[in-house]
Amino acid sequence: MWKGGKTPEQKAEYLREWRRKNESYVRDREYQKRFGITLKEYERLIAKQEGVCAICHAVPGRRRLEVDHCHSTGRVRGLLCEVCNRAIGLFEDDPTLLMSAVRYLENASR
Repeated sequence: MWKGGKTPEQKAEYLREWRRKNESYVRDREYQKRFGITLKEYERLIAKQEGVCAICHAVPGRRRLEVDHCHSTGRVRGLLCEVCNRAIGLFEDDPTLLMSAVRYLENASR
């Protein structure tokens, strides 16, 4: 039992429900902690990008667009779909590697 007389399962359920009811607050705190932006700034980026991924222009499905940021400076670059954000990460944010991949694909399609 944890303080308050509830079981750990009851505490977990309470916290899940609290997060669901306070989703905007939770997201705002998460964005501030991880990326240094507020939920309002995130929403401005969504509007600026017209609600689509900055790279592939796909409309997000069930998941919201992810905050893309420079890992060395922490500067937010934009919002990306999960696939594009993961691809940039796999190429280690290196434009040279990305350009090499583009050349590879162009040559392979000839």
